[in-house]
Amino acid sequence: MKREPFKLLGNCLKEMVETEKLDEGLLRVRIFNAWDSVVFNLTSRYLTHEQAMTMTSNKYYKDKVLTCKITSSVVRNQLSMAKPQIIKQMNKVLNGVYINQIVLN
Repeated sequence: MKREPFKLLGNCLKEMVETEKLDEGLLRVRIFNAWDSVVFNLTSRYLTHEQAMTMTSNKYYKDKVLTCKITSSVVRNQLSMAKPQIIKQMNKVLNGVYINQIVLN
């Protein structure tokens, strides 16, 4: 039996992600986690962590546009005014320009 050359685990995982085309899904998860983190930091003065996480009922990402359904009209209004700040912080957390626009429903 012939031995295979040594491979690092990180390289194997990267290869698997590429062959299984998991890049988009993993990016989407990173973006949604960044949204939760940034929004919680903005609303932590008046919302608990649990409330902040449940106020966003649906999230959708495509072509650098993040669409979120916010259940509270008061929070939606406050987040609408902070969109440029949210976009900047999310791109900083994600280490790249992945968000150009946020749509709040």
